[in-house]
Amino acid sequence: MNSSGQWVSWIIEASVKPETLDSISSLMNEMSHDFMENEHQALNFEWSIDSTQTLLHLHERYEDSATALGHVKRFRSKYGDRFISLISPLRVVVYGHPSEPLSNELQPLRPVVLNFLGGFTR
Repeated sequence: MNSSGQWVSWIIEASVKPETLDSISSLMNEMSHDFMENEHQALNFEWSIDSTQTLLHLHERYEDSATALGHVKRFRSKYGDRFISLISPLRVVVYGHPSEPLSNELQPLRPVVLNFLGGFTR
């Protein structure tokens, strides 16, 4: 894969309460399995947490905006309420080539959008 396509990605930075980590892990595993099996154009779906277990980053990358838009709609209908009950988003940064429909769908999160400038992905 090179960086000349129409890929899109984002990082969600969120605060979490350490006492919810078991529930967060369960949700993460369920979502990861579902998206791995059913969203073949999802390229990354990675969760990372800091040493205090209070700051979480979720990195997602998709082949294109149409795939990402489908993911967002599926996520909201299937997992959105549980996700928000466990995780408090602090910041969302979108990268790549988001389409207008995808940007509109992400707007409630008030993302920072960084347009692709250059470089490559192997």
